[in-house]
Amino acid sequence: YNLMAGTTMIIPDTKKELFKHTATDAKKLGYQVYLIDFTDPMHSHTFDYMKDLDELSQEYMHTNDYRTKASLESNAGKLAKSIVGARDRSDSENTFFLGASEGILHSLAILIAMFGKKSQKHLSSINNLLLEMMKLPKPKQNEEKKPVISLKSTDPFCYLEARVYAFLVLRC
Repeated sequence: YNLMAGTTMIIPDTKKELFKHTATDAKKLGYQVYLIDFTDPMHSHTFDYMKDLDELSQEYMHTNDYRTKASLESNAGKLAKSIVGARDRSDSENTFFLGASEGILHSLAILIAMFGKKSQKHLSSINNLLLEMMKLPKPKQNEEKKPVISLKSTDPFCYLEARVYAFLVLRC
């Protein structure tokens, strides 16, 4: 129905089933179809969130200019705040853990921008480092990728609930 109405849509698609079943029809109706897959960025439509951080880190490492370093810090902080603030929070949530999660993401974004290889400078690297820090198993190559619904409630990283692995974007 929505395809026939000609509306722009962003659709969470955790198993990529909607993409498989609707992408061809949507293209025939004139939609631009994008698959944004955070777990497989090489086979995803991309937006490089790390590009500005990479450019600023390279400039800082060559010039040692503190204004450039401040811009790098600021942009990494904005990225971390956007990631942590991506879902509604209850008033009873512990602000200590929210601040700590922003700090960790902020630090990891700078770490990757400054010292990562070119092929590692993407958001998936932040996720991979977090998984490594938390000792959670990574999904195997051919294993179906299931979203993590929740972690132990005693885990300070419980803000990572309900990860969505892919989105289907249909745009008129």
